[in-house]
Amino acid sequence: MDAHRILTAFAPAAALALFIGLFAPGQGEDPAPPQVPRSVQLPSGVVVPVRAVGTDRDGELPVPDDARSAGWWRGGSRVGDAVGKTLLAAHIDSPRRGLGPYAELYATRPGARVVLRSDDLRQAFRIRSVRLVRRGTLADRPALYSPHGSRRLVLVTCAPPYDARHGGYRNLAVVVAAPTGPATPRRD
Repeated sequence: MDAHRILTAFAPAAALALFIGLFAPGQGEDPAPPQVPRSVQLPSGVVVPVRAVGTDRDGELPVPDDARSAGWWRGGSRVGDAVGKTLLAAHIDSPRRGLGPYAELYATRPGARVVLRSDDLRQAFRIRSVRLVRRGTLADRPALYSPHGSRRLVLVTCAPPYDARHGGYRNLAVVVAAPTGPATPRRD
C-alpha cells in the first residue's frame, strides 16, 4: 500500500480524534482557580451561607453573630485548593433564634457527606471524625486550620457544658472531613 492510500485511510479517524480532543466537554479546559467558600451543605441537606472572617487582635476568630451562617477563616484553604484545611466556624445557637444549623454536628457520624461550594466550584467531603476539645485550645492545634498538609474541611462550633460565669460554652465540637475527590464545576 502506498503512502497516499495509508494517509487517506486514516484521515477520517485522525480528524475525529482531533475534533474530540479540541471540542469535547471538559477536555482541554483549565480548571477553575481556587475560590472563596460561599456555602456548606451539612449532612441533613441544610445549606449554611459562609462569610470570610479573620482573627482579631487576641487571635480569636470572630464568627458571624447569626447562628444560621458560618465564618471561613480567610487564612486557610479555599474550594479547589489541593492541600490544606478549610476552617468553617459557627455559633451553636443565639439568644434570639435558638439553635442554629451547626447543632446537628453533635449527632453527625463518620461517613456523613458535606459539600463545600464557592461561586463556580463544589467539593464533596466525607466526615472522618467528630471530637470535643476544650475551648481556647484551637490555636494550639494548627493541624486543624493550617493551609498546608492534607486537604480537609474542618467544621467548628461551641459544645456543652455551658457556664455563664466563665464566658459560655466550655468546649468546641470539631468535625474533620476528607475530600471524596477534587473540586468540580458547579452545576446547581
